[in-house]
Amino acid sequence: MFLHVGGNRLVPLSRLVAILDSGILTQSPETRQMYLRLRSEGSVDPVDAFWRRSLLLTDEGITESTVASTTLVGRWDRLARQLDGRRPSEVHDII
Repeated sequence: MFLHVGGNRLVPLSRLVAILDSGILTQSPETRQMYLRLRSEGSVDPVDAFWRRSLLLTDEGITESTVASTTLVGRWDRLARQLDGRRPSEVHDII
């Protein structure tokens, strides 16, 4: 099962750890350091910084998105309600 994060890009829900507003990069020095380290290691799937609205932390790194974090959380919430007790591995939807 995948979460559509804009720009024809998908993130597997099984790998998703957190959805963060991109503003956290200017508000939290610790998060900024982690971001810069992962970016230098090639573990950031970037978008143009002007359009970056959210960061999706996965077990493989960070995926940047042009979609607002509140929209992505809403998509995840809608998907969770659709599952209605089924495990994500039993559903092959993209939302």
